[in-house]
Amino acid sequence: MSSVLTPAGKSLKTVRFDMPETPPRTEYQILMSGTLDDPARVLFYLAQSMKRKLEGDPVLYLEIVALLARKSPVPNSIPLPLLRHWLHACSQIVSSFTPIFNNLVAAILGLNWYDLDAESAILYQRLLENLVSAHGVHVLPVAKMLVANLRSSNSTTLTPSEHFDRVHAMLQGVLALIPTGPSFMLPVITDHHPHKREPLDVHVYFLRNVLRMLDYAPVLRDQVLALILDRIVQVDVEIQVELEDLDDDLWEAVQQTVSATDINSADGLWAKHTTSSAHTDANGDMDEDDLVFDSEDEDGIVPVTVDFVQVVEKLDAMLRLVFQYIHDFAQNNPGDPLRTLFDVMLDIFERTALPTHRLRCTQFLWFYMCSLDNTFPELFMGMLVGKLFDVSAPSVIRVSASSYLGSFIARARYLTLASVRTCLKLLHGWAYAYVETNDGSAMRGLSSGVQQPDVERFAVFYSAVQAILYVFCFRWRQLMGGDGMDLGTVRYGMLPPELKDFQRVLLSRFAPLRVCSQSIVTEFTRRTHSLDIFYMATPSTLNSTTSNGSVAASSSTAATASTTFTGTEGRLDSFFPFDPVSLPVSRTYIDPLYQPWDSGAPSSSEEEESDSIGDGLEDDGDEFMREFSSSFDGVRLQ
Repeated sequence: MSSVLTPAGKSLKTVRFDMPETPPRTEYQILMSGTLDDPARVLFYLAQSMKRKLEGDPVLYLEIVALLARKSPVPNSIPLPLLRHWLHACSQIVSSFTPIFNNLVAAILGLNWYDLDAESAILYQRLLENLVSAHGVHVLPVAKMLVANLRSSNSTTLTPSEHFDRVHAMLQGVLALIPTGPSFMLPVITDHHPHKREPLDVHVYFLRNVLRMLDYAPVLRDQVLALILDRIVQVDVEIQVELEDLDDDLWEAVQQTVSATDINSADGLWAKHTTSSAHTDANGDMDEDDLVFDSEDEDGIVPVTVDFVQVVEKLDAMLRLVFQYIHDFAQNNPGDPLRTLFDVMLDIFERTALPTHRLRCTQFLWFYMCSLDNTFPELFMGMLVGKLFDVSAPSVIRVSASSYLGSFIARARYLTLASVRTCLKLLHGWAYAYVETNDGSAMRGLSSGVQQPDVERFAVFYSAVQAILYVFCFRWRQLMGGDGMDLGTVRYGMLPPELKDFQRVLLSRFAPLRVCSQSIVTEFTRRTHSLDIFYMATPSTLNSTTSNGSVAASSSTAATASTTFTGTEGRLDSFFPFDPVSLPVSRTYIDPLYQPWDSGAPSSSEEEESDSIGDGLEDDGDEFMREFSSSFDGVRLQ
C-alpha cells in the first residue's frame, strides 16, 4: 500500500495487485492450435496418436483428425505454410494407414491442397500416390476426391485452368500406379456427372475435364463417351418448344454466353458467374412464355419449371465441346484410331439416339462425324438400312431408322451421287417388294369398310415411302440428270432409274400418298407434275376416283396417274432429325456440310409455280421444310 498527495495536499491511499504472468503454452496446446512449426514433433504426435488408438485410447487421434479437418477461416486451423509439415509426416508413415485409420485418410483428402504453393502441391500429390500404392482400399476415396474437383474450382489463389491442371496431374499420377488400370473410374465419373438441372458452368467444367481425362486414360473412352452423350440427350429432350420460333434477343443472349466460353481454357465466362435465370424484355419484365415451360422429373411424376434459355445454353455449350473433341481427335488420330472412334460412336447412336424421338440437336454429332472420312457415310447409312430391313426389330426403331436415313440422304452435302442413288434404290426395292407381298392385306382392310389405311400396322412401309418422297424433293435435280449430262440438264417424263415402277408403290392399295406427311406429298406432287411424270390431284381438282377413293387415271403425260388424299387425320407423323439445327454456336460445325432447302424450279417457265410452294419459301429457305417436322410423341408440332 502507498499514499499519493493530491494538488490540494490531501493524501490518498492506493493499492496495487501483482497479477501473475500468463504461463507459456504447452507443446500440445501449440499442436492443437495448428501452429506447431517443428516437422519432427508433428511426426511424433501423429505417430503417437495412431499408436494410442491401436492400444484403445483414441482421444489424441480424434483430436488430430479434427485439427486436420478444420479449414480457414475456422479458428485453430493449420496455416497453409505449416501444412507441409503434416504432409511430410503423413508421407513418412503412409504404410501404416490401414483401413482402421479411414477417418484420418478422409481428413487428409479434405485438406485445402488447391491453395498450396507449387512445391507443397507436389508433396501432396506424392502422398496420394504413396497412399494408393500402399493400400488399395484407399484408391476409390482418392479417385472420388479428385473427380469431384473436376466439377468446379474452389481455389482462391489459382485460376480455374491452373486448378484443373493440378487435378489432372494428380489423377494421372494416381491412375498410373493402379495395376488393374482405370476401368474402376466409370462409376466414379457417373456419380459426379452434373445433373441436367445444375448450372452451365458445372456442366462445361466437368465435360471439358472428362474429355481431357480420356487423353491419359483412353481405356475409358467408349464408356465415358456413351455416358456423356446420354446426359446430353437428357438435356436435349428438355426442349419442348420450336427453337425457330424464339425471339432474336433470346438467341443473341444464348450466343453471347456460349461464345464467351473458351473451348481450350477453363477461364471463361462461367468462371466469374453462373448464367442468370431471369431474362427480361424491354420493360424489365420476364417473358415467361419464352423462358419457362413445364417438364417432368426422371420418374415422370413431379412437374417442374425449366428455364428454356439455360437449357439451350447448356446444350449448345456441351455440344460445342464434343464437336471440338471429335474435330481434334480426327486431326491428331487419322486412319485406324479415327475408325475405331467412329465405330464407338455408331454403337452409341444405336443405343442412345436412334430410340429417342424427341432429339433436336444431339444427332448432328453423327452428321458431322460422317464427314470426316469417305467411308463413314456408307457405314452410317448401312447401319440404318440394316435396322429398317430387320423384321425382328421393334417397329418404332425401324420407323426411326427410316426417318434418319431419308433425312441424312437429303441433307448431307458431302454425300456422293452414287451413294444417294444406291440408298434410294434400296429403299424403293424394299417398298416395292413389300407391296408385292402384302398388297392383299391392305386390300382386305379397305374392302372391309375401313376408310383409312392402317397407319400403325404398316408404319414401317409408310415411313420408307415417306423417306423416298423426302429425298426426291431435295435431290430431284441430281437424280433427274442423266449420266454424263450437264448439271443444269434435267430429264422429263420419267422417274430416275432408281425409282423404276415407283408408280406401283404409290398406286397400291396401301395408298401411301393418303398417309405420308401432307406437306411432303404436296411438294412431291408439284415437282413430279412440273417434270411431266405424274399428275396427282387434290380433292378440289380431282374429277373422278376409283371405288376405294385412292387412284384416278389422268392423261396429262405419257406416264401419268392421279391420286387423292383425305386431309390430315390418320397421316404418318413426320420426323426428320436432320432438319436445320438452330443452336447458334454449334451450328458452325454443321453449316458447311449442310444441304438447305432449295426450291429452284426445273425451268424458268415454272418459277412462278415453285415460288408459291410453302408460303414464302424463297423468303426463308428452310421455313417450308421445317413445317414437315413433328415428333412421334407430339413434342415437335407443326
